[in-house]
Amino acid sequence: MAITSLPFVLNQFESEKYRYFIVRDEDGDIVLSQNDVIDAATAVQKLRSFFGNNFGAFTIEIFPQKLTSIRNMAEHDKKRCAKYKVDVTQEVLPGGVGGLTGMGAMYGSGGYGALTPDDPRSNAPNMFQVLGHLSSVEQQMR
Repeated sequence: MAITSLPFVLNQFESEKYRYFIVRDEDGDIVLSQNDVIDAATAVQKLRSFFGNNFGAFTIEIFPQKLTSIRNMAEHDKKRCAKYKVDVTQEVLPGGVGGLTGMGAMYGSGGYGALTPDDPRSNAPNMFQVLGHLSSVEQQMR
């Protein structure tokens, strides 16, 4: 399964009005479950607040209706309508790695602006800045 960006998943939640979901950590353990009868806006807010405080690799399973049991894996497989894998880091673009801004910062401003926010290349560092930084390190070593 490909890694999807968190903004894309949140947009899907808002547009599709998802209400029931389970978030699993990288070990497959349930870290958050929403199986209560609530409105879609509250479900999105619950997901946003979770990812505002937690970092790492997560899998989000979405269900169109309330589950009878959160622990029943067979029911999950039958009723699941979508499944996303997200990797949430502490530092989100455009801060980048070590002060280098990623190409995602150029989104919507020409150049690599054609990349969608969920494209894995949008998280790559700008190679011109990386090479410039490496050349200055090489100069200092000499």
